[in-house]
Amino acid sequence: MDPYQQNPCEQQDPNGPSQYNRNPYSGPQYPDSISGLATASLALGIVGLITMIFGIGFAPAALGIILALLSRGKGKMSGMAVAGLVLSVIALVLTILILIYVAVLLLSGAMDAYLQEITAMMQEMGYTL
Repeated sequence: MDPYQQNPCEQQDPNGPSQYNRNPYSGPQYPDSISGLATASLALGIVGLITMIFGIGFAPAALGIILALLSRGKGKMSGMAVAGLVLSVIALVLTILILIYVAVLLLSGAMDAYLQEITAMMQEMGYTL
């Protein structure tokens, strides 16, 4: 093959294909195994763990579980999706346990005694309610 007859745009690299992207205008190449749903699931699992303290971790945890399962698609779950699923399940279970604990405290009357003790301590310190 005559090198002068070849189109210069179609020349092959003599060292084989390059690992670098030849098009300077294209974006970075990411692996196909991590989807946006898996990332969102992980983020919602973390948010669910943070908000479970306030008893509102149920919504982000439930959404995290749904997104982790949807990110699976037809194939195997990515590591990020598994981490999001695990964190979301932990957040969901702990949120339910915290809500049960608070409900038991409210129904047993222990919360009233605790609030009265705090009120008495604040009045001793000079605060008025």
